[in-house]
Amino acid sequence: MSNWVTRLFALAALVLLHSTVSGPLPALPEIQSAVARSMIALQNKPWTYSLTGSVWALCVIGCMAQSHARSFFENLMLGMVRESGRIGNIATVWKIIQKCWQLQEKGPADSRSTMREMGIWAILI
Repeated sequence: MSNWVTRLFALAALVLLHSTVSGPLPALPEIQSAVARSMIALQNKPWTYSLTGSVWALCVIGCMAQSHARSFFENLMLGMVRESGRIGNIATVWKIIQKCWQLQEKGPADSRSTMREMGIWAILI
């Protein structure tokens, strides 16, 4: 299971790296690839692992999902919000992802710029 967690966080780090170096542009092939690989990893999540400890990774990755992949993250995040009973940062992360998608309709945005825009200074753990 630790290999799976490491992989998810490594993929999120790749998304963040490419977003920082090349700009927060979900259509970039490097970002698309890392998001797609993250979705595969999330689909193959060990059933014993709770994603509540991965909210930072989910936020970074989900914010860079293109429109065709957004329903995957919407279903994932809404399920997590229901299961959490609104405890923790899951609902906040979902709001950040949604706002990021809205901002991307007007120009480049990522999780960091979206949190800044929203005035959220949450530690996503």
